[in-house]
Amino acid sequence: MTKLEIAEIFAVWALNGNWAASELFQGDQQMKDLRISLYAEQLSDIDYWQGLLGASHSLKTRRFPPNIAEFSEDIKTAVEKTESEISYAYLAARNAVRIAEDLGLDVQEAIERLPQRTKTVIRVMGGLDAFAPKDSRVFNMDGFETTYRSLLRKRNALTGEKYTELPAEHKALPGSKKG
Repeated sequence: MTKLEIAEIFAVWALNGNWAASELFQGDQQMKDLRISLYAEQLSDIDYWQGLLGASHSLKTRRFPPNIAEFSEDIKTAVEKTESEISYAYLAARNAVRIAEDLGLDVQEAIERLPQRTKTVIRVMGGLDAFAPKDSRVFNMDGFETTYRSLLRKRNALTGEKYTELPAEHKALPGSKKG
């Protein structure tokens, strides 16, 4: 992650009523910049969206803002949870198709019983024929997983809403000049 990305995460964390008085957000602008630089340097190999997942996890599970090691753990936990969600959705869809085929039921009807997100992934990737080609017993797992991740990344990992940048009035940390 970059300094700007860490600064945006810090801004969200600082807005949390329980964390606003944390030492992490105290001090002059130079001290805040040093903290942001340190986090950014140590987490430079982390994808921003994954960092947002971890930041959201931190907000939900920690009493105090995480240090770098804790934040790294939160990112890992959140990413693993997301990967499990994707795997589960794929297996559920695959099993729904297989069972419907084996029982001679309407496969499209079986797909309609799946969770909305899973149905959306199949629709976006090109429908049932793209997910479970008729001429093959092999499912398009790579296409499903890629499409699922792509759709997740179009949502803000902190809010779940369609991604938008933080409003300008929230980009600066409390007590600092807003730029």
